[in-house]
Parts: sequence; structure tokens; C-alpha cells
Amino acid sequence: PWDQCAEEGCYGAFVHGSFLPHGAGEVSWTLAVPKNGQYEVFARWIAAPWQATDAPYTLHHGKGVTTVRVNQQEKSRRWNSLGTYSFSKDTPAVITLSNNANGWVTADAVKLEPRK
Repeated sequence: PWDQCAEEGCYGAFVHGSFLPHGAGEVSWTLAVPKNGQYEVFARWIAAPWQATDAPYTLHHGKGVTTVRVNQQEKSRRWNSLGTYSFSKDTPAVITLSNNANGWVTADAVKLEPRK
């Protein structure tokens, strides 16, 4: 139930979008962790008035699992922080975005940045 569409300002050539009434689903990113430590997690999306205000990103990190809900009607086309978490180089970072939200959900990109 995830549609692919080209959008100006997205990180790659296209973004994926989904709406719960079209069927439950999620998109997942698996990122290599270069070394043990604290990393800030960032996500990008394309904002619009019909986007969810509670889009759930779930982060699997060294101390468990954390879900962060974001308002995808704001902060478009930029890297938005989802928080800082502990990751291990032996375990990839897994970040998922579910369409179990109150509007359309856009999956553009995620990244990790090391923190001290």
C-alpha cells in the first residue's frame, strides 16, 4: 500500500507515501553502524496539509525500541531529529515508519550522525 511518487525537494529521485485506509503497512531502513556509540537519528519527509500529525517512526537501538511520532505537516524537505540513541557496530540500526497514523505518511530518507 505504499505509492511511489516524484516530489521536488525529496532526498532521492522519489518518496514513498501511504494512507492507512489503503491497507496497513510500513517501510523500513537498515543502516550500518560504523562504530559503537551515540548517534542522532534524522528523518526527512515532504509536508502537506493532508499529511499525518502523528507519523510513527520506530527506532531499534542498543537500549531497546523507541517510537517517535512526528507531525509531517511541518518541517518539510529537511533533516529532522528523532533523538539520540546508543547503537552497536555489530547490529545494524533499523528504523521503520508505519502508516498507522491520522493521515497520509511520507517516507523519504533517514540517517545517523555520530554524537559525543
